[in-house]
Amino acid sequence: MPRKHTCPVCGKTFSSKSAEYEHFNREHVGKLDKDGLEYAVSVCILPWKMFRDCERVTKEAFEYAVSLGVSPEELLRVCRDNGTELLFDVEAWMREHRGQATLEAWVVG
Repeated sequence: MPRKHTCPVCGKTFSSKSAEYEHFNREHVGKLDKDGLEYAVSVCILPWKMFRDCERVTKEAFEYAVSLGVSPEELLRVCRDNGTELLFDVEAWMREHRGQATLEAWVVG
């Protein structure tokens, strides 16, 4: 029976290591989503480090990190400092979660 190869992020199975590798690079490299962040946390990687090391971040990953107790201000600072693109309207998200405060009023320092 052929060995199954499982993506460590989403759990999809593949018949070859090369197919798994291609899937991982196409679907997960550089883009942080909730599943990827959950996996990182499960192997003891701090959420803010994932935001630092990824090129793009989804809204769901951002919200999940906040639900884990990471401050949105810190996540936003890490993203800005490292050129990480947020794949959602962060200003609208901040207003929604802080009443009508502007982004500048929310972000500390």
